[in-house]
Amino acid sequence: MIRNAAHGGRGVVVTGLLLLLPAALGCSPADDTIGPTDGRFDRADTAGDGIILEGLDGTTCDPASCAEACAALGYPVGTCVDGACSCRPGSPDADSDDDGGGGADGDHDAGADADPDAPLACPPDPGDGCGPTEICGNGSDDNCDGRVDEDCSCVGGEVQACFAGPPGRRGIGGCVDGTMVCTGFEFGSWGPCEGSLLPEPEVCDGKDNDCNDCVDDLEECRPSVICPTEDHAAPLNWYELHCGDFYPEGGADCRWAVVAPAGSATTGAEAPDAEDTRVYFDISGDYIITVTIVDPYGATHVCTFVVHVRGQGIRVEMWWNETVPGDSVSDVDLHFHRNRPGSGWFNADDCYYANCVVNPILPWVSYTIAWGYPDSPATACARSRCPNPRLDIDDVEGWGPENVNIDGAHDGDLFRVAVHYYDDDTWDGPADVMVRIYCGGTPRVVYGPARINNVSAGTGEIWRVADIVARGPSGDDCEITSLASGSAYDIRPDSSRSGF
Repeated sequence: MIRNAAHGGRGVVVTGLLLLLPAALGCSPADDTIGPTDGRFDRADTAGDGIILEGLDGTTCDPASCAEACAALGYPVGTCVDGACSCRPGSPDADSDDDGGGGADGDHDAGADADPDAPLACPPDPGDGCGPTEICGNGSDDNCDGRVDEDCSCVGGEVQACFAGPPGRRGIGGCVDGTMVCTGFEFGSWGPCEGSLLPEPEVCDGKDNDCNDCVDDLEECRPSVICPTEDHAAPLNWYELHCGDFYPEGGADCRWAVVAPAGSATTGAEAPDAEDTRVYFDISGDYIITVTIVDPYGATHVCTFVVHVRGQGIRVEMWWNETVPGDSVSDVDLHFHRNRPGSGWFNADDCYYANCVVNPILPWVSYTIAWGYPDSPATACARSRCPNPRLDIDDVEGWGPENVNIDGAHDGDLFRVAVHYYDDDTWDGPADVMVRIYCGGTPRVVYGPARINNVSAGTGEIWRVADIVARGPSGDDCEITSLASGSAYDIRPDSSRSGF
């Protein structure tokens, strides 16, 4: 569900734009027969002068009714021009006193303002902002060569926000950051910037598509489609999609496409061709959703936006064998240990499949550990109980994801992450494993692929991934240290499970 969808932002004054008002405001009910009509919006350039009168008789216009009707259509400014009602983007109160009108200067404060009330024009175009050289560490394509932080050093596994478009457009309107991962080990290099939304040609859809800090700055723009830029949601929840949120007038057909982050098992919307459907967010990350709308008149509109899916606390996600055929499965397990080195693994100090899974039907069956942390709100798990820590998903036949969470860890609490290859099942081969760690909803590191091998069911290699130190009063910050040595991950035989 898209919340707070509206014709937001700043617009230019489009002179000569005259829009239809309902018949009660002096509109002629006659159809001008020019172009398609929905019974309300009839267009006719009767004088051939470029002025569009949409069903208006051109002789009467009530200012109050005009302003009210324009506001209902999403245009803040509505004034009478030559007997017809003109609707324009902008602000009816550019001095921002928000006092509603009625005083000496048209405002309730009854005093003259420093600047008269007038439509708010677009700010200056920020420009592309391209420079001569790349600046390392800022996640921008400073020299506009299509690459971000190229030839810049980094520590293997680090994650940073990035934008693969013109740096002057970054963070403006429909332009949204993606992420990039440092590949390699101690002296790594940045991989590609993935998931950023870049400038596109401006269209009339209530969105600043070209990222020039001005929404719908087109002549004669009255949006029928509402396209958001971004939204936020929690992992392990369904997210509703309704065609009517994007085409409020109704009668449109919608098709949905979803690009999920790496490691997600989500491949798309539940019913991609339905008017109303939903998509499941199984892991944290950025999900890019595109809706293709065919309106009642046969016109096609495309809207792309991103949903930032974030959980609280410390979250570890693991997946494996991304390129393995669908009929070949294996079982790799995620382990999350509270840092007591003398205890080893596969015990009460280790959150894993045998003691840390919340069964949604029988919640008392498999959750047996007690580390002293209070339960989180049930909404954090979308289940009746939400303990700490918890293994949200245990994928025994597939490729993941598996997720471990701990909320409300104390400042200085220590944890260690490991991966065990439990069974190669029908795959009968090694597992190439990826691990991603979030702190307070922010992706901090991505490690892998690390190749581990299996011997027999229950016995396989163990990859000791990283140590985590919780930071902050709510445990939402953390310090992460890779356990890799030189240019190799710390991978040991199954017999090492008794050691830390």
